[in-house]
Amino acid sequence: MTLRRKEGFPEWAVSILNHLQTSVRCRSADYSTLLYESDEEGLLFYSTDVESEEISSQETKLRSLRFLTPTTWCLYQQLPLPQEFSPTSLEPSLASSHILVLNGMSPTHEREPDFNDWYSQEHIPMLSQAPGWIYSKRYRFVASSQDTELPKYLAIHAWENDLSFATGPYRAAVSTPWRTIVVNNVIARERRVVRYVQRVYM
Repeated sequence: MTLRRKEGFPEWAVSILNHLQTSVRCRSADYSTLLYESDEEGLLFYSTDVESEEISSQETKLRSLRFLTPTTWCLYQQLPLPQEFSPTSLEPSLASSHILVLNGMSPTHEREPDFNDWYSQEHIPMLSQAPGWIYSKRYRFVASSQDTELPKYLAIHAWENDLSFATGPYRAAVSTPWRTIVVNNVIARERRVVRYVQRVYM
């Protein structure tokens, strides 16, 4: 899940994690997570250790929470990717400067299978060849505290810095004919880049 806040990020993050500890099961053994920020907001990513059939109960718990500070939450279900593209062992060691690129997209119903094939068979494998790539993860949107529905799919790509975006392998990954077809059949799209701030502990 992602949680958003406009200011006072570190103090807010600790408060949120402590609040969630009694309500939602955390995947991390040390009850910590990473805090990110953009020029507009802070983002906190919190992984819950539940099976897919328990997602609806997590949504119910989130909707019952009353945060002490204004906070927007979004709940996602992680999609499977080959281990080499999304190594969970990397997350505890991500303590140095890096950025995340969050791409949200909703394909048309007819193009959804092709959309998912493109991500798993071409786009992420090609991104992984670019200098500075760390990992990629994919999620399906479940629910949000906002009234408006967000894009159905979210991809998160971790990079050492934004210099990767000027490299040949990255440019090749974002300019293939298959990508053009996929993007032209997307009905909702948003992109956000956030910077690592610090690890936050409960």
